[in-house]
Amino acid sequence: MDSLATLDFPAWGYGLRYTYGMFHQEIRDGEQVEFPDYWLQHGNPWELERLDVVYPIGFYGHVEEKELPDGTTKVSAKSVARALALALSHISAIVRD
Repeated sequence: MDSLATLDFPAWGYGLRYTYGMFHQEIRDGEQVEFPDYWLQHGNPWELERLDVVYPIGFYGHVEEKELPDGTTKVSAKSVARALALALSHISAIVRD
């Protein structure tokens, strides 16, 4: 996204926002110790919840391939745990000289 902005190309970006995707680390007794970083405990002022937009997503499971009579292959996910993901828009501004 940074390259697209630098080159002045219009673009959309998609990503995952994890509640505990970041972590706080300390060195204790010569070892790295990791702790959750509660970076969203007060919310994110740059995000806009899109309560009207949810996406079904799958976790785990496995992939099965099936060859069709026309020679193409159909791929499908099996034994998948399903969840709904809420869309969030990240508000950003572009400042031009």
